[in-house]
Amino acid sequence: MTTRELPARASLENLRKQAKGLHKAFADGEDDAVARIRTHLPRAAGLDDNALRSLDLSLQEAQHVLAKEYELPSWDALRDAVTVPSFDELALLTDMETQRLMRQISQKDLCRSIIGASKAVRGRFLSNMSNRVRGFIMEEAESLAQDLPDHEPEASRQRLVEAVLTLRGNGQIEWPPPADRTPYSGDFEKRQQIADAVEDPLGGLSFEELEIVEIAKIYGELATVAKRDGILALQAYIPPGLPMTPFRDGLRLIVDGTEPAIVESLLGTRLATMVHHRRTRLQMITEGIAALQAGDNPWIIYDKMQAFYLDTGEGDTPARLREDLTGEELHDWFERGWMLTRKPTDIAHTFLQMAFVARNHGIAELAAAAAVIEEPLLKVGLDGLIADRDNVGLRDQLEARAEAEVRRFESHNRAAVA
Repeated sequence: MTTRELPARASLENLRKQAKGLHKAFADGEDDAVARIRTHLPRAAGLDDNALRSLDLSLQEAQHVLAKEYELPSWDALRDAVTVPSFDELALLTDMETQRLMRQISQKDLCRSIIGASKAVRGRFLSNMSNRVRGFIMEEAESLAQDLPDHEPEASRQRLVEAVLTLRGNGQIEWPPPADRTPYSGDFEKRQQIADAVEDPLGGLSFEELEIVEIAKIYGELATVAKRDGILALQAYIPPGLPMTPFRDGLRLIVDGTEPAIVESLLGTRLATMVHHRRTRLQMITEGIAALQAGDNPWIIYDKMQAFYLDTGEGDTPARLREDLTGEELHDWFERGWMLTRKPTDIAHTFLQMAFVARNHGIAELAAAAAVIEEPLLKVGLDGLIADRDNVGLRDQLEARAEAEVRRFESHNRAAVA
């Protein structure tokens, strides 16, 4: 069976010439043309050679045969396959098609192409961006419009049209669109379109505070929203003012239209860094408890802490330092938030101050502060130290607890990435 591959730059005029050529070649009795008609024209099937050669072939039938050779059902389908859209007609794309197109083009071409474009085309593209990306695109387009040569927006628009043709060839865009499809008619000329925020799907908790079954349920609910309302609906699930965890950062990247492989790479790198920092913090706490247990000099303990995060050997001096601090005063400092354990420097300063209290007043003096400490490993370590300073297995207990915490932290946040 004779088949052909439709050229990427096929034109309707060229196809018409091919059909006319086939029609004439058949009329002239050329063997190749006769064989092609026999293969693809239904009413030629079963005719003997003489009957076939005497067939009164119409031009429309020659066009049909040509379409079948290009593996299309009809001349109309072939004609539609080579119909090139104008840039203004891109307002007829669906949301899904628009998002596929934007993943194939550069931000530079997108910014240039919407300069001076119709409201319908601008709306079609801007309505398929997150609030954040829309702000970038509009600001960039406004900036470029001031002195951009006229030919550059047109060149960018041509590249967008070429991308549409490529996606049509891959079956990812339907072109021409159905006759009943109407162009975009909304209004996205405003700089910001803020979606109504919804309740934090994590309920204010971190991933390691949830069970895996709860994480799966959250993603199931978000998948339902995305399927029903589109990916952009997920931007309402990124509550403002909350820290950007891998979960929220992943949602933001998805809403921005980032490719899944890039999202996975970015979040995977971030997770590896987070795991490293978490392990470092817990190792510092374990080492600090062991140093307090050994009765080390406070400044030696401080140097041990700094060794975890300094590569120059020159640390900073704590802004708040009292060598004569009592246990009750240390308790007050913790309650006021003056003693923290969020960052390595916080841990170093906290252990320095606890070491002064322990040296001057004894380990038991730390009990008041231990009662208000929220860091789980530090609290367990201090409670164990105060109860039995000679506990030889305390360090092993803390190391095992720290490793379990890191494993849980990593597995739950890996679920967020996946």
